[in-house]
Amino acid sequence: MTSPERLAEEAAKMESYGAECINLAESQGHLVPSEVAARVAAVRAAVKIPIGFHPHNNLGLAVGNILAAVDSGATYIDGSLRGFGGGAGNAQTEAAIAALKRGVMRSTPTCSRSWTRRRCSRSRCTRTRCQLSTATPS
Repeated sequence: MTSPERLAEEAAKMESYGAECINLAESQGHLVPSEVAARVAAVRAAVKIPIGFHPHNNLGLAVGNILAAVDSGATYIDGSLRGFGGGAGNAQTEAAIAALKRGVMRSTPTCSRSWTRRRCSRSRCTRTRCQLSTATPS
């Protein structure tokens, strides 16, 4: 993934072209949470539209990277049930939701009830995208 400054610049262009959401795909699975946070925060400062984050789990940090992304302004996350995804896998949806529901980030997001699920065509996994709300759980 490129530098935070370059991502912010490109995201601003996309928004000016009419994009309704920017989805950052960390498809090499090599970033650590602080690097994800810097990139999402830079894009958040550059655009007004929602930001999504799609991590891979090559270093075993996909869920931690989701937490960093959400804490830095991402409102959509991608994951795979039980973590089954391409390559080294994706973030495990169940673990990500459990961590989000514990409120470990400053913004205390919770997973909303509006889920979109689709079957993967090449494997027997179910990928999920979750939209987050920043309402404090009661």
